[in-house]
Amino acid sequence: MYERRYIGDNPNFIPSPPLIDIAIDGGAAPVFRKSPDEPWRVIRTRWRVAGQVQGPVEGAGRPSGYFTAATGITIYDGNVWPSEFQGDAFIADCGSNLIHRKKLLSESPKMTAIRPEDESKTEFLASKDNWFRPVQMEVGPDGAMYIADMYREVIEHPWSLPHGIKKHINLDSGNDRGRIYRVVPKEFIQQKLPRLNQVPVGDLVKLLEHSNAWHRSTAARLLFEKRDLIVIQPLRHLVNHGKTAYGRMHALHVLADMDALAETDLNRAYRDESPTVRKEAIRLTEIYFSNNQFTRGREKDFKPILSKSLLHLSNDTNHNVRYQLSWSLGKFRISNKPKIIARLFEKAGDDPWHLTALLNAANVNHADLIQEIKKNSNYIESSNSKVFISKLKAMQAGQVVTFSDTSSNNGYRPQLFKLSQKVDSDREKLINYYKPALEIRGNLQSGRKTFEQRCAACHRLGDTGINIGPDLKSIRANGAEKILVSLVDPNREVAPQYLMQKVYSARQNETILGTIKFMSDVGILIGLADGSDRQLIRSPTDRIESTGLSFMPEGLESGLSLVQMADLLEWVKKAD
Repeated sequence: MYERRYIGDNPNFIPSPPLIDIAIDGGAAPVFRKSPDEPWRVIRTRWRVAGQVQGPVEGAGRPSGYFTAATGITIYDGNVWPSEFQGDAFIADCGSNLIHRKKLLSESPKMTAIRPEDESKTEFLASKDNWFRPVQMEVGPDGAMYIADMYREVIEHPWSLPHGIKKHINLDSGNDRGRIYRVVPKEFIQQKLPRLNQVPVGDLVKLLEHSNAWHRSTAARLLFEKRDLIVIQPLRHLVNHGKTAYGRMHALHVLADMDALAETDLNRAYRDESPTVRKEAIRLTEIYFSNNQFTRGREKDFKPILSKSLLHLSNDTNHNVRYQLSWSLGKFRISNKPKIIARLFEKAGDDPWHLTALLNAANVNHADLIQEIKKNSNYIESSNSKVFISKLKAMQAGQVVTFSDTSSNNGYRPQLFKLSQKVDSDREKLINYYKPALEIRGNLQSGRKTFEQRCAACHRLGDTGINIGPDLKSIRANGAEKILVSLVDPNREVAPQYLMQKVYSARQNETILGTIKFMSDVGILIGLADGSDRQLIRSPTDRIESTGLSFMPEGLESGLSLVQMADLLEWVKKAD
């Protein structure tokens, strides 16, 4: 949702994690393979479901039919496929011997990825050959897509295979294999391709408008490497009169890379008819103004020009342009920044990501900014504005704040520690003691009461409990026995985000126990046992140590009869 370099622009603000899932059908989306399930995969799944071996039970106990080894995401930006494929994402699943396709839809500022209607029950490419292992795709100079096929029998990591299976499989089978496929339309005719390293630099400038992105990016790279000053005027002409948005955008970037970007180039780009070009102009202004590389000693003259242009862009009709401006503002030190933020806030509505960007940019006099927001003629004291202003007041008081309503729970979490997997012999005895409860039909309402007494402090099911630990609905597919093991031996298998960490803050001279919900160069967001969050500003001498333990304590089953355990399992399995 934003570039990580923006983290730290505002020392009093920790933005939400930048990575989110955009696939509407989730990370384990269904796929439709043509190849048969490998016998070893069927056996491994059966053993995991039965609890005979460790490992995740995925896909509700199915050996396949969902993403298992996604890799090689590639956007088609060539020029020989039909137009309906332009801008689509292609994702290889080498475990299922196929390539999946997604349409990318813009929901400013977010993107959503959906399966194409004409591939609702099929895949873009699927093979019956279990050895077909597509791992990477690339669009070539001819506009075709090239597929790197690893072509081997097994692609799983040896650690994921139980010994009883591994001893029957040659994990090196296919080490001497590998293929490259080219995918083209049926009517494709191979054209003679120029050797771009032999093309005159003037013609390289023209190639920045080529309909195949490979030619555009290669021409831009060669222009940067050659750094021939004779191309500056042709590049500037392309910025002003180019026929395509991507040509004008590439020309801006090449000028910037050659340290030849001028104020006139930016001012022209700010008014470009394409929002993509206007957005890129803002990014280039941010990068180069921060380094004073093109102000040529005239910073005092340049700042008013920049300020006026940015104020104008705050009224841009395109949401993505205003969104980029909101993030870039954090890099600028200009006198009218409060006015620009106030205008952008007026148009941001209730978009949480846009509000996050504006809070990140609010490294200004907060009283001035609040005054600018309130004196806006369209200002309404809504719940949205109250929350925003309360965050600004907290910053003014020196507090570090977050804005956590961006629905990015599936986004980046720092994977600092390995998955905890250990078996406690005493816990194992208790598990064996409670196993007969798996054969008892539990009472749903009695199970709810037990859940409220023993589990609701950290888990939520139905309308009961607090969301601190994992979503219990997500583990139902693992089966009742797996749930029982998790209840009785919570430290046996702990996902990294639920491990309890000891965070020593040198600034506060304090050690805090909790889970790491988010961490950046600026601060740490710690989840505490009572469900609240604690924000800390980082310092170089901070320490983070894993306890190796789950947030969930041992002994919650203490005193439960077999019938009560059966009731609790019934509630966990069936509660809405």
